[in-house]
Amino acid sequence: MNKLMPYFRLMKKSIILIIVITLSIVITNDGKEILTGFKHSVFENVHLIFNSGIYSTTALLMFIYGIYLSYKKFNVAMNIKADRKSYIKASIITMIGIGVVFSIFTVLWSLILKFVVEAVSGKNALV
Repeated sequence: MNKLMPYFRLMKKSIILIIVITLSIVITNDGKEILTGFKHSVFENVHLIFNSGIYSTTALLMFIYGIYLSYKKFNVAMNIKADRKSYIKASIITMIGIGVVFSIFTVLWSLILKFVVEAVSGKNALV
């Protein structure tokens, strides 16, 4: 594991950046929908069906981050005489870790959003 630490440090700044970008996109999109009075949501009988873009946004950003790791960061790592196998192991571990963090975040965000939408609209919400 000590062999992989330089690669984790190399990826640390981009991991923080991708998390901040994801949070800002999701909060902006869902907040806009709440503030505009649920214009794109569907009201059915007693329920409000709220469409959140968090799942598609996180999947797209994970895909983009994977491309970024394999193209930009790989070239940087090879310029500093990195070991390819260690870099690939570190990037796989990083992607699995980020996948777990994003899956937990999406579930928590959906629960929080459900309670916020119910409080604002006064109806039962399905997110």
